[in-house]
Formats: sequence, C-alpha cells, structure tokens
Amino acid sequence: MACECFEEGRVTRCRAVTGTLIPSHHERENYCRSDGNFGCPTYRLYRLRGAPVSQDAYYSLWTTPAAPEERAPRVLRRVAG
Repeated sequence: MACECFEEGRVTRCRAVTGTLIPSHHERENYCRSDGNFGCPTYRLYRLRGAPVSQDAYYSLWTTPAAPEERAPRVLRRVAG
C-alpha cells in the first residue's frame, strides 16, 4: 500500500513536505510505493510534527552535511634561485 503522503498523477510529489517536492527514485521505490513508509525519515518527521516539514528540513534528512575545511588554503610563493 502506498504512503498516504505520496501523490502520483500528472505531478508526483510528497505531501509530507511543504511546496512541490518530487521524491527521488530511491524514496519512491523503498518508501512511497511500499509498506515501508513508516521507516521513511520524511514520514517520521511529518508524523512527529503533525504538519508538513520545510524543504530545508527535508534536505537535511536526506543529504550529508558538507565537510568543514581542515585548514585554510596555503598560499604558494615563488622562491628566487
């Protein structure tokens, strides 16, 4: 059984997220179109909040944070000689 938040028609979208968000192929196959929607991070956050989540919150669930730079880039100088 498909997820209650999954809307498939002319435009496929997830109603658990504000605005128009098209779930990835991975999400659709593993969560949206299967009985596994209770394991979906987006659906769990939606149920926890009781309201659609922002797109920023959605992307923070599904993407890894950017790695901080280990140190500032070094400036190379040409040495005469």
